[in-house]
Amino acid sequence: MQKTIAHILLSATGFACFLALNSFSLWGFALLPETTLGEHAQLLWNTPLSLSNVAAFAVFFAGAYRAPRLFGRSPLVAAIALLSAAVALMCLSTLLQNPAVLAAAGTCMGVGTTCCFFCWARALFADGPDMAKVEIVLGSVLSAVPYLAFFTLDASTIALTIAALATLNVAALLGHEWIARREGRAEVPTRTVSPSVLASSFWRPLLCCAMIGFATPVIATVSQGSMAGMSFVEQSLMVHSENIIAALVLGIVWLGMKRKTTLIGAFTVLFPIIATALLLFLVLDPPLRIVVPYVSGIAFVVFSMIVMIESIEVSTERNLGLTAVYGLFAGLFYGANRLSNFAMEAAREQLLVQETTTAVAVAALLYGCSIVMFFVARAPDATDRAGANEPSAANDGHRRAEDGSGKAGAPGPIDPIEQSCQHLAAEHQLSQRQTEVLVLLAHGYDVRAIAKKLFVSENTVRTHAKKIYAALDVHSKQEIIELTNEMRSG
Repeated sequence: MQKTIAHILLSATGFACFLALNSFSLWGFALLPETTLGEHAQLLWNTPLSLSNVAAFAVFFAGAYRAPRLFGRSPLVAAIALLSAAVALMCLSTLLQNPAVLAAAGTCMGVGTTCCFFCWARALFADGPDMAKVEIVLGSVLSAVPYLAFFTLDASTIALTIAALATLNVAALLGHEWIARREGRAEVPTRTVSPSVLASSFWRPLLCCAMIGFATPVIATVSQGSMAGMSFVEQSLMVHSENIIAALVLGIVWLGMKRKTTLIGAFTVLFPIIATALLLFLVLDPPLRIVVPYVSGIAFVVFSMIVMIESIEVSTERNLGLTAVYGLFAGLFYGANRLSNFAMEAAREQLLVQETTTAVAVAALLYGCSIVMFFVARAPDATDRAGANEPSAANDGHRRAEDGSGKAGAPGPIDPIEQSCQHLAAEHQLSQRQTEVLVLLAHGYDVRAIAKKLFVSENTVRTHAKKIYAALDVHSKQEIIELTNEMRSG
């Protein structure tokens, strides 16, 4: 128990440093240029950082197909090198006042941050979705601590905080990777399906990602005037409190209510909320209009956390490469957000002049999108998951065995053992992949045979088996066989 708590604290603390680093430099509230590098440097830092961040997501997604051996590995070494270079170049730019050096620092920070995204996705995958949710919630709360540096309003203190966050983030990832290797945790899958199959299977959640990512900068721009009178410290407090509230919301849903969240489900709840908040913009007094960007910021943070969890769950349940899945989901989400930011910057002055008209138009658009997505989410879909149109390895093997042909073809007689396993899986809420492992265990397969049949590593099978044993309250494969036999005879 103590070991588990220590591991959770390690992961949560490291993830907190990662979130704070992103909030400082990437997620729509770039405090670093304003305080440490000067307001004139904002464009030189932010633009290269944002563009390189999105471009790196695209490279990782493409690399999962073009160079699976390279991009199937942890990019931790690259993250260490790039973050170190970013901090060094940032410090150098303050001495030289050279625009090219600052732009290079922003580029290194953008690519290094993307590498860290994939490192943390792999780390949380190794811990499993349930523990990952605890670590994300706790890490989001702890991420508020580094913001205390901004209350000093001291450039050197803030710069030192940025460097410390990057260092602690990397140290936590190194520690997590060492523990995962020592304990033989589940390896990250690298199996891929074609991009067209992946996109067609997940087009609805991907559409939700794009719409939320694009909407939040629009809302922030429309309501920008509400933040004009806020002090620098007040803006800092607003941003880090968004992380805390988002964590509390997901903590209640994930840990308190034990509810599974999906991108589609989150969208149908969050989109009407931010649209309603935008309508309040028209009736609230100017000081109270701050609620609009505040609600939008919370929605963005909540959605970003769900993007990571759903990517992990999809990869786990369908044995799909995590790099490809997370690269597609997160890349589209953050890419749409960056694209919207650039578009809003170009149209900012015109939008602010027609503030009321713009707010009404955006609110109507958001409600319209909510209604459309309400029906889209409930539309029949041929495949809810990538590869869902393919028979599972376990089921395919049992059909071959039952018809005695040795070939996959028409379905044979119903397998009573598989039936019992399906009942157990439904009763104990096992995932699709865990169900497949359960079926094979009940048929007497050992770990090596299961790994070969499902095209996964033996460590992955062992991880699934441990979770199955815990869920069913058994301690061995033999007990599973006896349990399924009892269900058949009963």
